[in-house]
Amino acid sequence: MKISKIKNLFEGNNIKIILLYILPIAIIFSNALADILLVLTVLIYIFEKKFRFKIEKFEYFLLLFFLIPIISSIINLDYNALIKSILYVRFFIFYLLFKDFLENNIKIFSKYLFIIFILVTADVLIQYFFYYDVFGFPKDEKRLSGPFNDEFIVAT
Repeated sequence: MKISKIKNLFEGNNIKIILLYILPIAIIFSNALADILLVLTVLIYIFEKKFRFKIEKFEYFLLLFFLIPIISSIINLDYNALIKSILYVRFFIFYLLFKDFLENNIKIFSKYLFIIFILVTADVLIQYFFYYDVFGFPKDEKRLSGPFNDEFIVAT
């Protein structure tokens, strides 16, 4: 019975939701892991059978923001820039996916983000008072890094 529950968890829409819940934790630990999860989530969303967007007027402007570098790269015949600018479209698709996700899960996801915020804050406070955080990263002379190791982005 437990195996069937695990199978159901990874079928259909659930895998997309799991990846969206893992993404904030992945951002804390690794930019590369966060980017891989973002691309994987976008690919799952694109290849779903229910690929429909509710695009509002503001989002057309946002899409234009992502299309201008593509058009500029085509006009300038810069193929390296074209590939990079095409890859930026994943952020627009992720925005649409995340907006769709938040319509149904805003309360749960905001509580989840609040818990992550509290854990990061607790880690920074531990680093401030004990000179090492939970992960063993030492305190710098001037700034605190928390779980981000050598990246001082906690207060930014």
